[in-house]
Amino acid sequence: MAVAACLQDNGYPVIFTPGMGVDWSPIPPHQHMEGSRVEDACFTGLNLPDPVPPTEQELLDRYDYLVEMAACLAAEGYNTPDPPSPEAFVEGYGTEESWSPYNFLPLSLSEEEWQRLMVACPQA
Repeated sequence: MAVAACLQDNGYPVIFTPGMGVDWSPIPPHQHMEGSRVEDACFTGLNLPDPVPPTEQELLDRYDYLVEMAACLAAEGYNTPDPPSPEAFVEGYGTEESWSPYNFLPLSLSEEEWQRLMVACPQA
């Protein structure tokens, strides 16, 4: 939670979800790399212990929610590829293979459209 507060203090309106950590969905994808650097600085500056990874059940709950958000995005006119199997999602979580329907939105989305989608299809 302290890292999320630090990110928020530095202009990144992330959401903290107990058991899942920091949710970057409110941040446009093109800002994630710089935000990750700020997150690293926050983590280092706060001298926090290593985070506890989510349980398999927490990941499966997250998967179910993201599948719902994929349907929501499709209803808003943004089709995404089919999700991986739940097992593949759990296995790939936290890696470059991590799946989220938001990863497939066009990078050219305006800030206004991104915020509209966050209200219509929140990724919290």
